[in-house]
Amino acid sequence: MSGASISYNPNPRFVPDDIELRFGATPDAAILFDSAANELTLQTTNALNVLQDRLKIDTGTATPNVSMAVPLVVDDTTDATSITAGAIVSAGGIAAAKSAIVGEDLTIGAAAANRQFRQATANIQGVDTTAGGTQILDFNASAPNGGLVLVIGHLDTGADTAFLDLILVPEEAGGTPVVIQAISTRGTPAARTYSVPTERKLNLLMSAGSYDAATHVVSGAPSPL
Repeated sequence: MSGASISYNPNPRFVPDDIELRFGATPDAAILFDSAANELTLQTTNALNVLQDRLKIDTGTATPNVSMAVPLVVDDTTDATSITAGAIVSAGGIAAAKSAIVGEDLTIGAAAANRQFRQATANIQGVDTTAGGTQILDFNASAPNGGLVLVIGHLDTGADTAFLDLILVPEEAGGTPVVIQAISTRGTPAARTYSVPTERKLNLLMSAGSYDAATHVVSGAPSPL
């Protein structure tokens, strides 16, 4: 077997403080311990082939901080099913200085035995005059006990015609959604009829035209009896 190798040596070798341990002739990466700042830093090259700080770990405190100068990208696709299962799991709180974007459901609450609130969004195109309406929300995935639903829609031809409806939706098949407020935000949109044809499904029937609709639902899931 040819090539470089690492041999075991019972006598440890030490790199003095404030000296970079570099990898590769370019170099490609480096590790540095800053004794004054009590920081261990990992560096890799940037687009200009210059070493740049990527990861820093405080070493001089009882609860060291880990800071990154680049986005943290997690390739694991595990969906979050509880406070202890997901691609990222935190035993403490999460603080964000800027916006947060959630691609699917957002559940607020602790264990399944506790009361929870869920928020979810959906986007449906081609909501038209088809008999029975078009399903715009599946409550099985987002709000098992019905909820408060905001529906925003516009004519899909690009015309300046849009609406905004706020609705209370029951979960049982045949239940009657209660429209709290229906607003024409632009132009004169067609009349709308909401229904729950099957359990935990919300349909929208337009009296004319074809619309794109976005929904946002807030629901409370009570604890099991």
